[in-house]
Amino acid sequence: MTPHVLPVNNYVNPYLQAWLPMSMGDRALFPALLSSSLSHQRINDLLTGRAFPTPNKNAESILQACYKETIGAINDALRDPRRATTDATILAVLMTVEKPVFESSREWSQESPFLASLQSLQWLSVHSAREPEIAHQDGLCKIIHLRGGLASIETPGVAAAAFYRVLVNATLSISFPSLPFFSLSGKDKQAIKEVNTNDPTSADSRRDFLHEAGLIPAVASVFQELADYTISIESYTRGDSLRLDAQTMCDRRNLVQYNLMSIPPISGSRLEDAVSEICRIGVIIYSIGVTFPLAGVGAPFGILVRLLKAELQKSKVLEIDPLPPATSHLLLWALTMGGIAALDKPERPYLTTALFNVISRFKLTQWKDMKVQYGEKEEAGLFDAAETLRSMQAEEGSM
Repeated sequence: MTPHVLPVNNYVNPYLQAWLPMSMGDRALFPALLSSSLSHQRINDLLTGRAFPTPNKNAESILQACYKETIGAINDALRDPRRATTDATILAVLMTVEKPVFESSREWSQESPFLASLQSLQWLSVHSAREPEIAHQDGLCKIIHLRGGLASIETPGVAAAAFYRVLVNATLSISFPSLPFFSLSGKDKQAIKEVNTNDPTSADSRRDFLHEAGLIPAVASVFQELADYTISIESYTRGDSLRLDAQTMCDRRNLVQYNLMSIPPISGSRLEDAVSEICRIGVIIYSIGVTFPLAGVGAPFGILVRLLKAELQKSKVLEIDPLPPATSHLLLWALTMGGIAALDKPERPYLTTALFNVISRFKLTQWKDMKVQYGEKEEAGLFDAAETLRSMQAEEGSM
């Protein structure tokens, strides 16, 4: 029942080697770990189809009792100046930054429209299926600040877990991460970036292309990082690189996602500003579908496609003709991401029509010509929809 926590330093599983022993002497931490583990197990069972949305009365009463005891014990700890900022209290509060799951009407069988690997790294599929408890998260961040920051936490794995849970919640809520980056390996950002499996020539070519398109530096940089990490995913899943292990992959993935979610919405009257904002939204869609793959039941695709449609309408960028070639290519990519994410959503027709308009400028005739390889099934369906619109327009024009 206890989730496997990835290694940090010399600890193979900090949960069993450090967290659980510490909980035996703390009145708040023990029920917090138990409550979180029960919720974790239940979510995993719901996602894999091993459980019904409504738990049996015995399991539900145990979970409710554990959670109620956890909240009471944490409040007692916070009232005690000697315990308020200890590692045990921080870890106990961390276990409450996601809401427990009792009876739920959520569509647990809902899948992401993207095909993604490595969804189980750091139990991302489970954590992203739980709803954030933002009030508790705000409290956690205040306690960590009073303690002196993440680096002041001594118990193995706690600082990295706190950063990670807050990053997941920030992605789910499309907001800024409220804790600074903290790696599993203990390496700093630059050292993690240097673990690069990409061809330097390809990176230089991509950098020139993004510069030509006029993306602001922050978005262009994240584009590069995501491209590099996508190549690393392919190498890792094939077993091609000895430099890549689960810890390294998590650090790289989390750093890219942290950098992405730290970019504020981009406003401005220039074409470059509009394209950068459209691409920022497109990159978030790509990340939660492919590189930081959230569970379908929790992924905020609906919010993102609404943001994308609103930005396209406000900027009127699709009405500019001709567009610079590099800009057109980026719009094609962003619209493809939006169209995939909009599956079964009201924004799908608008985004499909917009994609058709951009496809027409490139005179593309087959899906393979798009050379976008983020999966096949749904993207092909999106191209077919655009092709249908092309045919309909041609028929109307001949009447």
